[in-house]
Amino acid sequence: MVAVALLGCTGKHSAIERALADHAEDLQSASTTRPELRLDCAPADAEVLLDGVTQGTCADFAGRGLMLDDAAHQVEVRKPGFSPFFTAVQAGRARAAMRVELRPAQ
Repeated sequence: MVAVALLGCTGKHSAIERALADHAEDLQSASTTRPELRLDCAPADAEVLLDGVTQGTCADFAGRGLMLDDAAHQVEVRKPGFSPFFTAVQAGRARAAMRVELRPAQ
């Protein structure tokens, strides 16, 4: 949460106070943004695993993103008939995007 206090200010600073009040919700949501990973995969119905636990399909995380925390995570994308994709991700406090194209298994 972002908190700002202006003490003993008058005149032009009241405009700053109004602006802060008008954007308080935006400031709060910006400070609580969770890291996420958006996935763009081919095929889109490939299964996504985070640290070995199934999370859904790539299509599920194309728009809203896979929610993460600050830690490093193992991401696997797999589908029968294709070679699996593995990577490690540490998003920190950022939003990240990844393009994964699975190749047919040999």
